[in-house]
Amino acid sequence: MTTEPLPCHPSHQPCDEIQIHLIGQIQSGKALVAVDLAAGTFTHGSKGTEAITGSQMEHHPASWVPLSHLSALQRRCGTWRGRGPMPAVIEPLSGPPIQAWVYLSGSSLVFEWDCQDPLPTVAEDWDLEVKECLEEIETLPTLDEKLERVVTRIRDLTGFDRVMIYRFHEDESGEVVSEARRGDWEPFVGLRYPATDIPRPARELFLRNDLRLIGDIAAKPVPVHGAEPLDLSLSRFRQPAEVHIEYLGNMEVAASLVTAIRVDHKLWGLISCHHGTARPLTSRDQSRVSALTGHLAVDLAGAAREQRLKDELACARLANKLVQCVTLTTDWAPVMMSISSDILRTMRSDALVLHLDGTTYISHGDIPPAEVESFIQANGPQLRNRIHATHHLTGSLKDAAGLAPYAGGLWISLSAFRDDCLLLLRKEQRKNVRWAGNPTETTVLKSDGRIGPRNSFAEWAEEVTQKSTPWTPCETEMAEVVRSTLIDIVITSQGFRELVETPAARRFRIAHEETVQPLVFADPDGRIVYRNRSALDDGLSHLTTLDELSVWKTDMERFPERLAEIQHSSTPLRFTTEGRHFELARLVEDEELHGYSLRVIADS
Repeated sequence: MTTEPLPCHPSHQPCDEIQIHLIGQIQSGKALVAVDLAAGTFTHGSKGTEAITGSQMEHHPASWVPLSHLSALQRRCGTWRGRGPMPAVIEPLSGPPIQAWVYLSGSSLVFEWDCQDPLPTVAEDWDLEVKECLEEIETLPTLDEKLERVVTRIRDLTGFDRVMIYRFHEDESGEVVSEARRGDWEPFVGLRYPATDIPRPARELFLRNDLRLIGDIAAKPVPVHGAEPLDLSLSRFRQPAEVHIEYLGNMEVAASLVTAIRVDHKLWGLISCHHGTARPLTSRDQSRVSALTGHLAVDLAGAAREQRLKDELACARLANKLVQCVTLTTDWAPVMMSISSDILRTMRSDALVLHLDGTTYISHGDIPPAEVESFIQANGPQLRNRIHATHHLTGSLKDAAGLAPYAGGLWISLSAFRDDCLLLLRKEQRKNVRWAGNPTETTVLKSDGRIGPRNSFAEWAEEVTQKSTPWTPCETEMAEVVRSTLIDIVITSQGFRELVETPAARRFRIAHEETVQPLVFADPDGRIVYRNRSALDDGLSHLTTLDELSVWKTDMERFPERLAEIQHSSTPLRFTTEGRHFELARLVEDEELHGYSLRVIADS
């Protein structure tokens, strides 16, 4: 078994490709050992731990800590629900107790500790101190006040020169939204940083490991020896990638502490702390920072849930109003437009367009109808049967320039066969974004081939135009409710009335209502609007649209293409699947398509 440190030259790779969890090093002044209890061996050890592991890791773990204690720690780690490593006090057979961080990595139980970290004394009731701080934050009425108090408290607790709360935007860039700093340090509040400043691997690790501490960027790292790379995803003291060390140096930062704010299993933002000189932090203070960050995340999650409940209630009321207004009439488009103000208010939109059966209705928007119709014709075919949200219409859809001053759109398709849709529009929101450096110059290619981070953070202004307020995930979910209401209740009920009362359908329905062979009717858009009694007890009872037939395995070649061609063919489509023979035919009256019939004509 080799005990050489794992080689790592991350600065020759793009940041998104660096496997930072396999870096093979921990920070200066820290120690790491890993044990495989099933094998009874040490699997890894940092330089300087040879007295524990043996020079060739030949010692048995029980010679360091009693086996019963190691087994208990492994069980506790298996049920640990915190993000990151588990704090624990280790009591070696010889030497003083160790304040350690413990976690599982593959089959190994890993121990890390700061060689200078003192054990907390009984007199240090830091739990009470943190509780008082949390209660203080809880009483504050607004989010801005809570954020301001959190950064102030963390700066008081840690002594860092700057503490920032960094919130992610929809494009994964981040903005400093609150800050507590040393008086002679330049303010960062309001500055935006590009998404590349926090690469994808780092974001993924923050979802698993809530805190990253770099006590001294200039200190020499300690290699970790082992036969195989050790996954340090949950490590508290993993050595940062070389490119990140250089990035901090370019900012004139000597020590860094970052904790992740996770809301609903996603990164809401980070609390980032900077110091001008080396800054160690005890495990006690690390836990205090984690507690404050976790409490803020709970507050944010609670506020998000409260807003979501309000939105869901408003959406339910809107859906109920839609049903009440339009189900009792066959000409429901004008009725729907009469409640457009309710739709716009619930969906936080500025204008509404309804395109139905070739007719376009516009509410609260001063847009030329010809421009709207051109936009719908250009985009309708690829947006059928789906919802599409964009805050940059001209950048994502065709022929959108004519919709000015509207820059954002939420397309709610109402048909799988036609361009029928409900389109919600938002006005352009012009704004000036203050970037910390040019966001397009995120890396530097050096003469030796290394990829380095940007070295300029001078404020760089950008005027953002032709964009609206982005649509939130909750708003797109509400759009799905509106779509389902219109399709499943309104349009389908209207289609049922229109379809089953046509002479052709009436004759067909009467002839087959009592037959043992299942029969369903679909409207011209392919939505199932009627089933006879046999179909209700048959597998066809789960069919909702004719589109679903395209995934059936039949005896017909090019079946999906033939299925699509039925719209223009007077010849019924006959096919067999799973031993059953089907016939799909158009229902036509006076040369007008009223729908489709699908029936089982024979069972094998």
